[in-house]
Amino acid sequence: MRARIIRRLRGRRPESGFTLIELVIALLLLAIIMSASLYAILQGLGLSRDSQERVVASDVVTEVLEQLRNMANSSTGFASIPITTESLPAQTIQGTTFHLTQTSEWVNRGVSSSVCNSGTNSSLILRATVTATWGFAGESLSDSTLFAPPNGSFSSGDGALPVQVDSSAGTGYAGATVTATPVNGTPGSPTSITTGSDGCAFFAQLPIGTYDVKVTSPGGVDSAEQAVDDGGDTGVSATENSNFVEGGALSYDTGGTVNWTFAPTSPTPAAGMPISVHPVSALTLTDNMYSYPNTSTTGGGITPLYPDGYELFAGGCTDADPIGEQAYQPFYPSQTANNVELTPGGTTTYTVPLYPLNLSVTTTVAGVTGPLNSGAGANPTATEDPPGLSSGGACPYYAQGVTPVYTLNPVASGSSSTGVGLGLVQINVAIPVVEAGGVHATLHGSVNLWVQPDGVYAVNSSGTPTTEYYSFASGGSVPVAVS
Repeated sequence: MRARIIRRLRGRRPESGFTLIELVIALLLLAIIMSASLYAILQGLGLSRDSQERVVASDVVTEVLEQLRNMANSSTGFASIPITTESLPAQTIQGTTFHLTQTSEWVNRGVSSSVCNSGTNSSLILRATVTATWGFAGESLSDSTLFAPPNGSFSSGDGALPVQVDSSAGTGYAGATVTATPVNGTPGSPTSITTGSDGCAFFAQLPIGTYDVKVTSPGGVDSAEQAVDDGGDTGVSATENSNFVEGGALSYDTGGTVNWTFAPTSPTPAAGMPISVHPVSALTLTDNMYSYPNTSTTGGGITPLYPDGYELFAGGCTDADPIGEQAYQPFYPSQTANNVELTPGGTTTYTVPLYPLNLSVTTTVAGVTGPLNSGAGANPTATEDPPGLSSGGACPYYAQGVTPVYTLNPVASGSSSTGVGLGLVQINVAIPVVEAGGVHATLHGSVNLWVQPDGVYAVNSSGTPTTEYYSFASGGSVPVAVS
């Protein structure tokens, strides 16, 4: 019996162990479990480090605010707190660099309205905000504190000057630098303040007198297309309990860009035509119309331009404007504006319309040989609204000390064709020629004409045109006789 049991046990097959596939699956499961655990550990370490950095940033910000509080305890220290936004020295703690920014501005006590709309400076308090930024992701932490002016901060010789800067949307423009410079014998030196989120720059402690106020900002422009908004001279006579010196808000915003091209490009555009911009919101044609020099015959860009709706045209006078008018009578009744809208910091494109000006140059000088052709440097020119010609439009460009003179394409075989803008121009032609016998001479000719797409513009009381006109609807060429 015992021997039979032993034989049966000896006849069993031994265990074969794990197969290769089972081993691979087991290792894969182990790797997944370990990766998840490692990720959780790293996440925990990251959160721990982030929390530690935020604690350190809070300590750094609190330390700066405490220093400001100590300064604000005395009237002298309070007056030394800069009313602006400035960068403070960076601090590196435990391998992390914290970049610090401090902003100080006047605010109303217990109300949310802009300090520029306040009635007196007796209820104002100073708010200081310190921001710490660190890390590649730009983590940040901010904190603020309020300071009431200590006794002796203001005196009867102190004045207050609020300056409100509004954007093109009519809201406060933040980040602009407002500089108040004493003039007309007022003591002191220029003082600059950065506008807050409400667009207000408030000068609380200025010597009584007169100040010139200017607004600047990188890429900024005012509604008069100037990079520096000159708010003009403002008198400061307010004391601690009297009303502020208030005026209208200054319009200032980040400028936009218009990239323009001519159309059509055949015939070749004239050289030297200025490009004018006119905001469609202007009440009259000359309001805020500005002309820019141009040497290109293909296109270019104008920047910065105050955010608004504009039309662009070639020329420096209002009669070059397709929707120009005089005494509320349109120069070109059939024309409409092609407007473009500019947004702060935005870029848009615009096509400046041109019209073909064809000249037919002839002469009756005896002995002239061969066809009339312009010599080197003797291209025809067109002077826009030259002095002495009446019935033209207003020319703000002349006020800038510039006379718009275009260079037309050369005369070849007695003809010239050039793309130009609209309006009253004087064509002047000077052509070197060879007379019979080899005598060299220069023939001159001139004609006044009104470049327009249709109809006659200038007429006198008898109905006779006071200047020639060139109607593109009928085609043809403008005759110019040289002698």
